[in-house]
Amino acid sequence: MTGATTAPPHPTATRVSTLLAPPVVLTAGQVVLAAAAAPDVGQGLLWGVIAVCFGALGPPAFALALVRGHFTARPLPAAALRAVPLLVAFVAVLAGRAVLAGLGAPRELLVLQTALALTVLPMAIIDLWWPISSHTSLAASVTVSLVIALGPWLAVILLAAPIVGWSRVRLGKHTVWQVAAGTILGGGLAAIAGILTF
Repeated sequence: MTGATTAPPHPTATRVSTLLAPPVVLTAGQVVLAAAAAPDVGQGLLWGVIAVCFGALGPPAFALALVRGHFTARPLPAAALRAVPLLVAFVAVLAGRAVLAGLGAPRELLVLQTALALTVLPMAIIDLWWPISSHTSLAASVTVSLVIALGPWLAVILLAAPIVGWSRVRLGKHTVWQVAAGTILGGGLAAIAGILTF
């Protein structure tokens, strides 16, 4: 029992939830960090493409294929449909981080990869029993990582997690507790990643 309920359509909440969906937030965060940390445009593009492919596009593509039944003949339980893509994301992010580190990517970019790896593994485990909000977990992880890497002048972006949390509750996708837990998990582990990386 999740406690979330089906809510009537709400156009603003729907737009916020879509604009701050995990693939969008992850792509934006990784592109910004790659561009800010790179010595030139070419290097920034290379780092950005690698980070986005491993951390933002690959896992959702796998999740979509899983939901459509491309990897199994039998339908998977709802908990597995949430948890398995997160485990794939964990492996993909670690692989992407290794590639970026091997290419000499700076700590500013690696801090986000570390934060994502630290965030998605406990999310996958928690999701087997309780649907913690991936929207708020990843929004908090990305925004805290950006503030750590680029400076406190970006602190206003920390509002992304509570804003997307409001949208998820308003749409009946999660409870207040699920979005709050996601925010604390993602933000807290990103802060730990910053300490480990810098």
